[in-house]
Amino acid sequence: MACIDGVETCIDELELALGTATRGTVTIVLEAAMPRDVNATVLRWTRIDRGPATVILRLAPRLAGRDHHPGVGPSLAPSSVSIGDDRAADQRHGEGALALVEWTVDVPPLRIATDRGRISETPRAIAVHYPVEAARGTAPDETLHVAVTIEAGLAPGESIAVVLGTQTGSPAALPSPAGAAAVLDDAARRRGALLDLAGSAADDARVAALVLAADRFLVRRRDPRLADPDEGVTVIAGYPWFGDWGRDTMISLPGLTLATGRHPEAARILRTWAGLVRDGLLPNLFPDAGGGEPAYQAIDAPLWFVHALGAYQEATGDASLARELRPAVEEIVRGFRDGTRFGIGMDPADGLVRGGEPGLQLTWMDAKVDGVVITPRHGKPVEIGGLWIRALRLAAGWALGDLDAIVAAGHESLARRAAASFRRRYFDPDRGWLRDVIDGPDGDDASLRPNQLLALRLVPDLVDQGRAAAILDAVGRHLVVPGGVRTLAPFEPGYRDRFEGPPAFRDSAYHQGPAWTWLLGPWIDAVARFRGPSAARGELARALAALDPGGTGAIPELVEPEPPHAGRGCPWQAWGVAELLRCAVDLAR
Repeated sequence: MACIDGVETCIDELELALGTATRGTVTIVLEAAMPRDVNATVLRWTRIDRGPATVILRLAPRLAGRDHHPGVGPSLAPSSVSIGDDRAADQRHGEGALALVEWTVDVPPLRIATDRGRISETPRAIAVHYPVEAARGTAPDETLHVAVTIEAGLAPGESIAVVLGTQTGSPAALPSPAGAAAVLDDAARRRGALLDLAGSAADDARVAALVLAADRFLVRRRDPRLADPDEGVTVIAGYPWFGDWGRDTMISLPGLTLATGRHPEAARILRTWAGLVRDGLLPNLFPDAGGGEPAYQAIDAPLWFVHALGAYQEATGDASLARELRPAVEEIVRGFRDGTRFGIGMDPADGLVRGGEPGLQLTWMDAKVDGVVITPRHGKPVEIGGLWIRALRLAAGWALGDLDAIVAAGHESLARRAAASFRRRYFDPDRGWLRDVIDGPDGDDASLRPNQLLALRLVPDLVDQGRAAAILDAVGRHLVVPGGVRTLAPFEPGYRDRFEGPPAFRDSAYHQGPAWTWLLGPWIDAVARFRGPSAARGELARALAALDPGGTGAIPELVEPEPPHAGRGCPWQAWGVAELLRCAVDLAR
């Protein structure tokens, strides 16, 4: 008995694992695909051996009537099961069967259809214990429900196709089991097309895996706040726990779309989020359950949006999108220049951006435990300085392109002033690196953190060659580990050497030591600029070897800061995939 993508599988005494399973003379191959823009999974089991005349395949899906966060609520039992023949499932033989599983609460009905065999109602409950969840301090136990069992005999060369989909509209929207071959073929063609679009960099199998992984994070967002509610495109920050976050989306966009040649999707993402700008801010996250107002407390998300729009123009040579979205850019610049929510605004004394209010976390280091912000970074964070200068320079160029010379001159003047202040104020000569935050409630914070790498990536002319060499030396010796970049140096107060245990313990360590995979992107960028492309390629190769030795494209959110640097957090993280992919494509040019 084995579990395959949530499907419990029994074949008499034959073990079946994901992919190919063999015992004696019986070999069965499992293929799986998810058609685009449809909430369905297509599975096909095929016998490829010349062994016994028939084996019996029994499939018993284990169902959980809940959202994607285990332990938040109970896994409800189905309220009703309807079973019948699906004559449309296989027009040749009329052998199809289907089941409709329904719940009494807000869980979409599940339609299960086959092209052969039979489906029978077999209600039973299975108690499941998750050791990893127990170690994480989250709910380790739940009850899963087997509502139906699928049974079919398979002779050599025969197959059975099963389609599982959530029926929220017409059943016709779901693929038919008879069309399983077409869905699987389409998926294979799509993979080939994505690799072709990505160019020669995808000739490397490790990069190809990242290209295919990138596709999984690009999704539709239907939002009534948009000019065209049905045309929104966004980025899922990570699987299986995250939704779409403004910051993660904008940081991920260059790697997921521009590096892979998917320029139309990049434009749609930028249009989607431009329509959500309010008071110069971009939503940081949307409620998991849908509906409701998004949270806007992010100082960096709108500036990352401007950077992503600039990256789009650089990659495509197309200035029309920047002209179209310039009103959103000007609203962002105006909000930061004149001041907006959460204490965010430009300090007239030096032209740099400050922000922060008690109880709020505004940067990407956003952990909060029992109302206490772990890494508040109130004041003027170093990466915000770089993002602000980058945004002003881009906005000035776009204003000049629109022959708006007065606005362009104003942006250029602010950018020059902010850059001069940055060069004067952030470098700490005693420690040899950039201060992480200046003008905070307790003064300047010169703790060795990786955020200075973002400033070097965004506006490399802010740091001269000598200072850059000192910064890279410090970061390389104290922060970079196999598979990530530490969020705090081990010799700093508050350093945490483990990311494990209950949620509160993990959250309190989140940005106090654990090494994040997405930070490898700005690290490799800095190495390429100041040490050369050859050194950067070496860093990229070491990162991929540590994170994804099997070439699956699965890049975790972070790794432990101490050996053996095991992967932790979300196992499929968008910006980790995106940043490594962006660097791989850049270095292949």
